[in-house]
Amino acid sequence: MLKNQIFKPLNFFFIAANSLVATGLLTKPEQSLGEWLFLIWGGITGIFLTYRFNDFIDGHPKLEFDFKEFFLIRSHLFFTVQLIFVLIPFSFIFLSPFRIFVLAVSGFLGFLYSVNIRGGNIHIRLKNVFLLKNFLIGICWGSLVLVGADRYDHHLILTLFIFSTIQVLIGSSLRDFTDIKQDTIEYVRSLPVSMGENNALLLLSLLNILSVLISWMILGDDKWMIPVIITVIWRFFLLWKVYTTSEKSYWCQKMNLLTCFIIFIGSFFVWIN
Repeated sequence: MLKNQIFKPLNFFFIAANSLVATGLLTKPEQSLGEWLFLIWGGITGIFLTYRFNDFIDGHPKLEFDFKEFFLIRSHLFFTVQLIFVLIPFSFIFLSPFRIFVLAVSGFLGFLYSVNIRGGNIHIRLKNVFLLKNFLIGICWGSLVLVGADRYDHHLILTLFIFSTIQVLIGSSLRDFTDIKQDTIEYVRSLPVSMGENNALLLLSLLNILSVLISWMILGDDKWMIPVIITVIWRFFLLWKVYTTSEKSYWCQKMNLLTCFIIFIGSFFVWIN
């Protein structure tokens, strides 16, 4: 195993990802326990492999992927084998073509943004490109709402997708606030590195306002604005805490990831009423 290899804890990522899938599921008229369980396990598998792949490359001295080293870790081997021989085959039985397509595209982008792309004089890592990483993360995570809903052609589902995408984009940018020193050393053009912390927080606040305005333009005076408003208030609270505290890790990491769970809780409240 590579020296000094550090893997981030993923429990809150699992909760966040499956909260977005569950939010989409709430908009689906016909559901089953098996459908929920299959999608939840698929979400756990996807998050585990994507973020372990990213952390593994980050821990490599040359930012490269070593297949042998990666699969020496038993959990990596287990999740990969069951993905290939269990989840993928059974997805063709239990999932619609739309869900398979969205999961395949988001999974591909999730892995691609960590890879070093080399060709001739070109050497680029997408996660190091200004704002591109955050947009990719936002779209990939936002698409989990579409996976849960199993459709996109409805104004409510479209709203939840756009809103979740913007909120995750904000969240992924906030997580960069705890890596400013390291990103500066590695020439990663994250939002706080490129714009400065205060300017970055101002931009994220404007995006937070934009998310609620877009939702209102599509939904209008609808009860589904409740989870939107609750989440936007929570997001402003987080932005304020990041601005006022010197110890940002707790708010930029764990509390930040709870935003997706708040989207679900607000949606669940509307759903049961």
